[in-house]
Amino acid sequence: MQTALENLGLGELSLAGTASGVIGLNGYVTIPLIISGSRRTLIIQWGQARFGGSGGEDAGYLNDFPFAFPSACYGMIVSHVGHTPSGAGILSASAITSNQFRGFS
Repeated sequence: MQTALENLGLGELSLAGTASGVIGLNGYVTIPLIISGSRRTLIIQWGQARFGGSGGEDAGYLNDFPFAFPSACYGMIVSHVGHTPSGAGILSASAITSNQFRGFS
């Protein structure tokens, strides 16, 4: 049995821990992982934010992440939600700190 668990990598997986988070309109989930023998945590966040302004890095709306990243935000995906997609234009976002980002439109 031990060999089967080792072959499946389930022994290492048990060291990863359990996922946690907050489910809601703005929320996050932390997913524990073992990568090359090291414990890591993947953080996925979502939510609604304000977007506006363009032409300068301080022009967009400042928004808070639901959960501060331990080091940095490595990327974001933004999209329009609503019944008038033609009103969305082009959206972009830029991480400012580990717990804030600016939304531009």
